[in-house]
Amino acid sequence: MTYNGHSTIAGDMVYHISTAVQLMRAALDHKLVDKEILTLMINDMMKKSDCVREEDLWNSFGNFLDSSLDKFIEERSLEGTDV
Repeated sequence: MTYNGHSTIAGDMVYHISTAVQLMRAALDHKLVDKEILTLMINDMMKKSDCVREEDLWNSFGNFLDSSLDKFIEERSLEGTDV
């Protein structure tokens, strides 16, 4: 990925993070993805983390699979609208 016409390590990192997010979004609806197994694998990686930051990243990916969090986004988007 480039920034101001230059390839950067930061740009490469953002590209891979963006790709990971897209894959997690796709996993939500894909019939061939076993979400229970994916959750177990993510939790296992979280436990193997070497630092709090890494653990938090894995936890965030696990949260992608928690549909109960969607309601908070919907409620937040309703704040400030005239009802």
